Amino acid sequence: MSSSTTLNTNSTNATVNAGLKKTLEKERQYCVHNPAKTWFYIWQSEQILIANITPKLLPLHIGYKTISPDELLKHIANMADMYFRVAANFNVKLDEGLSNYGIDGQGNLHYLDDDIYKWDNFTGLTQILGVWFRQLEWLTQEHAQRLGAIFQEVLLKYFTDTHWIVVISRQLNSLFYANKNTNRTQTIFSEGL
Repeated sequence: MSSSTTLNTNSTNATVNAGLKKTLEKERQYCVHNPAKTWFYIWQSEQILIANITPKLLPLHIGYKTISPDELLKHIANMADMYFRVAANFNVKLDEGLSNYGIDGQGNLHYLDDDIYKWDNFTGLTQILGVWFRQLEWLTQEHAQRLGAIFQEVLLKYFTDTHWIVVISRQLNSLFYANKNTNRTQTIFSEGL
């Protein structure tokens, strides 16, 4: 290996290490990932592949098929707490999809996605709630009311201005629901909120 290649490799190593260090610092601040998540990089054909590994977790979009609705509501309450805490403290948002959250062997919920997004004043959250109202068969009207109450409690824990409850409710009301049952689920959620 020539000295210029060595210098280039060392420079690239330093850049990658600085980037990973910055990513780790942010992740530690957010405190949403599994503590055992480990970042690493691999040199492959003069390319650097950056990756991470974490213990196997049960994603909520799969878990909701085998977990009782009451247990699932507990995990969604933890998801809401994580989501609102990060939004309030860092002015960013987590991906709202159930596939981005996983349960470890001790029943703790963690964020699975590597990406953190620009804050959007709850637009993404209300969109995913609309999807939940349409697609999640376990989300009965009783569970929708409880879920609304959970979201209200956690939202007010981090955003003390009740204005945000109005914002979320209005955004939900502006969504299109193709059937009366879904519309009723949304209304009951908003009443709980």
